[in-house]
Amino acid sequence: METACRQSAEILVSTYNEPLITSEWALAVFKEAKAAGLMTGYVSNGNGIARSTAISASWLDIFKIDLKSFDDRHYRQLGGRLKPVLDTIRKPL
Repeated sequence: METACRQSAEILVSTYNEPLITSEWALAVFKEAKAAGLMTGYVSNGNGIARSTAISASWLDIFKIDLKSFDDRHYRQLGGRLKPVLDTIRKPL
């Protein structure tokens, strides 16, 4: 947090891997970020877990979905499915 503030950052974002699998950690960080006056957000692959997004939603300012394709075959090649990603995109926080 100190580095973000020292660098005049405006937002702290949880990304890399899949931030929804570390929601408890992100929530603790987001609380500190909010107290420091920063905005917070996730960059997610979109395979959202309802409980994880519900836990963090009140602490999020943005939620970006990294949509890889509109082709389900492509998602399956990546080890996923398109429908859960689209469902996450459609779901309000």
